[in-house]
Amino acid sequence: MRDKLTGWKDVFSFTFRQTLKSKAYKGSLIILLFISFISMPLLNLFLGNTAKTIENHITKLYVKNETSLLELDFSGLNVYEPYQAIEVISIPDSTAFETIIEKIQTEETSTVAVWIQSIGTEYFLQIYYSKAGKVKGQEVEQFSQTLKNYFETEKMRLSGLNKEQIEIALEVVTTQTYISDENGLEVVEEDTSITQNEYWFIYGLLFIVLMVSTMSASQVAMSIVSDKSSKVVEFLLTSIRPLAIIVGKVLSMLLAVVLQLFSVGIVVFISGKISNYLFPEAGNPLSGILSADILNNLNLGNFLLCLIMISLGLVFYATLAGLSGATVSKVEEVGEGQMLFTIVDLIGAYIGIGAAGGLLGDGVNAFVIFAFLFPLSAPYILPGAILAGKAGIGLIIGAMALELVAVILLFLFVARVYEVLILHNGERVHLKEMFKIFKTSKGGSHHE
Repeated sequence: MRDKLTGWKDVFSFTFRQTLKSKAYKGSLIILLFISFISMPLLNLFLGNTAKTIENHITKLYVKNETSLLELDFSGLNVYEPYQAIEVISIPDSTAFETIIEKIQTEETSTVAVWIQSIGTEYFLQIYYSKAGKVKGQEVEQFSQTLKNYFETEKMRLSGLNKEQIEIALEVVTTQTYISDENGLEVVEEDTSITQNEYWFIYGLLFIVLMVSTMSASQVAMSIVSDKSSKVVEFLLTSIRPLAIIVGKVLSMLLAVVLQLFSVGIVVFISGKISNYLFPEAGNPLSGILSADILNNLNLGNFLLCLIMISLGLVFYATLAGLSGATVSKVEEVGEGQMLFTIVDLIGAYIGIGAAGGLLGDGVNAFVIFAFLFPLSAPYILPGAILAGKAGIGLIIGAMALELVAVILLFLFVARVYEVLILHNGERVHLKEMFKIFKTSKGGSHHE
């Protein structure tokens, strides 16, 4: 095996240099870096996190009270920020209130009107304002919440409750459920399920890994087929063994992809700093999307574990793609040759998606553990599960060990069939024929 790998470093360095010089690689890197550079400011803009405080333009409030709470008084609103200077006017007549609403639309554009009604035991507060004026929707939304809170307090005051009783009535009540054993002791059950946000995070990371895997694998296959069709491979075979060629190409493509991801990570970090400078009060836009568990798990140790798991998966799938690419002789037949890779790749991805759904519903179960450990699906589902805190270190190490074993076994398979496939010209070689080649070359009797 060692002799068959002789020369892989030369293939690695040559392929890596050629990849970095290619227009496709440069173009995709520029696009990824540009998207990464604008990502954080755009997130803050889309999420509306560009400012924590909302300037108030409301100067007057008209109130039409149609409830049994006749002594309702909204003049106390001036104790709330930022409504100290607001003028409150009661409108008892319906006709007058309709006139006020018309004025709000045309003349008094800094004015808000509220119509309070009661139906049975429920109260309804309808708020009117002019969209053509200075008052904006965010201001009205903030004011409506203040108005609601003040109304709740006033309603209790008019019911005869004092200040202390009102505070007690408005306190938030939370409940917790505990499971106890036959001795009355609490049974602690860990909740291994994930939230909707965590599901979409895992799904998004799975999709990114799938995209990177497909892109890198396609580049490996295309490189091998191009070398075969241009007869370059025949020149390489004069000094380098076939297995060394595919190992060098796989590792060079993997390094190129990791370099892209590392560059994207640096630019995203810079983008975050720029976002903080432009919107100092907005905070981290990811905090509104990601759960606290994921943010807490975004550390160097977990990042390295994810990178190792993804890298092993990329090596596995890129090697499989290289083997598939060697089964065809022409560049235009690459898609046909990639059929085996595509099927295996999609099986792994769909198992990962199913496991993500399982985590959302029931948490960690037998199928999810299988997906964590299965070499085809582990690179897709496990990185997200690590960052969501749903995979223990023992499970992670076990999954990495199995992935490494799968890579080694695939390399052993490639070592026995690749020498035949690399020189193959003609119709596409199918999986059954590859196993025949493997059997006839077993023990090193074929093409030695």
